[in-house]
Amino acid sequence: MNNKLPISVVLIASNEEKNIARCLKSVYTWVEEIIVVVNDCIDRTVEIAESYGATVLEHPWKSFRDQKNFAKQLATKEWVLSIDADEVISKELRSSILMFVVNNDKRYNGASFKRLVFFMGKWIHHGDWYPDHCRRLFRKNCGYWSGGLVHEYLKVTGDVKLLDGNMLHYTYASVKEHVKVMIKYTDLFVEDNRSEPINIWEAAFRAIWKIFRCYIIKLGFLDGFQGIYIALAQGFFTLYKHIHLIEYQQAQIRQRTANQLLKQGQEQNQITTP
Repeated sequence: MNNKLPISVVLIASNEEKNIARCLKSVYTWVEEIIVVVNDCIDRTVEIAESYGATVLEHPWKSFRDQKNFAKQLATKEWVLSIDADEVISKELRSSILMFVVNNDKRYNGASFKRLVFFMGKWIHHGDWYPDHCRRLFRKNCGYWSGGLVHEYLKVTGDVKLLDGNMLHYTYASVKEHVKVMIKYTDLFVEDNRSEPINIWEAAFRAIWKIFRCYIIKLGFLDGFQGIYIALAQGFFTLYKHIHLIEYQQAQIRQRTANQLLKQGQEQNQITTP
């Protein structure tokens, strides 16, 4: 007797051998299909995924959005559950998903849930990192990934229900890894926002507000040292990415000015040349 649900779990991965087993272990016993789309893997990610019954396909990397949409198109079940390799479906959330799919309430075409982050040896229950509502479960024909190169988001046609239980996120293994990822995201942010009007005072205000909101308004101070670090990091990288954007925009202005002067000089030479 098959007690599995008509759910396709889809995830994208690249060199995730340290995380993917924990992720798939939380879903493989109760979903009918697991699809893993990989790119540029040189570790045991594929081998581990296949050991949990996953169908693994290689696909060239373009962006988070495009990669997730490609994976979603491969799903064959009515429902799609999109998760990342460093995420885990908790027992409470699993029970909520099971009830949601079995009831099959036609009012809802998707579901969202809270994401609880494990960082620096502690679960983070406050600040900007929690509850961090995520839309991840949807009817295949009613959802797709949108957004830019970074901060992709799931668009669902119809209503979405918030389920009980947390999706567990075993994020950055260290502060060094967090900083490395944030710098990478900063480059993607600049690519996505090249024409956004911004000045240094607005950038500074956004950074200060981010710290205040994360640490005071959202009670980040209750998470101890980790809460202090997260608030300061949120503020710093808000400032850093906007300064990086300003730097890029000023460089573009200088380049356009130089090109205009060069063009004017060439035109002047053509006029004065007999």
